[in-house]
Amino acid sequence: MRGFESPRIVLMIRDPLWIFCYWDIDQDNLNGETLVLKLDNITRNETTDIVIDKYANNWHIYAGYPDEEFRVRIGTIVGNRFTQIAESNIVRTPRNSPSDIYDEYFSDIFYRHINLHNEMSSKFL
Repeated sequence: MRGFESPRIVLMIRDPLWIFCYWDIDQDNLNGETLVLKLDNITRNETTDIVIDKYANNWHIYAGYPDEEFRVRIGTIVGNRFTQIAESNIVRTPRNSPSDIYDEYFSDIFYRHINLHNEMSSKFL
């Protein structure tokens, strides 16, 4: 390990469809085992395995679903057995569309500004 007492993985949002994770694990003790990220879509109760290079320490992941919760677990697979090394925090990807909340106060500020500007301009003519 490079700097932490225990292995860790951190998950971050990149945009509505992509997430990013980085980790700090002791890669020297993998002994030829396959290193895997397990992407857990908590909202849909689905898991996807992503085989990664054992020397990598970060990964961009296509989550594919806006406005849903995700977690990543890093571990090794030998045969069909997954051994977890660390589990990330949970993130929610942002929406991929405008908000359904409509607030008149913010939506007409541009037009109020135009009207105010026109009123002031006519006073100086």
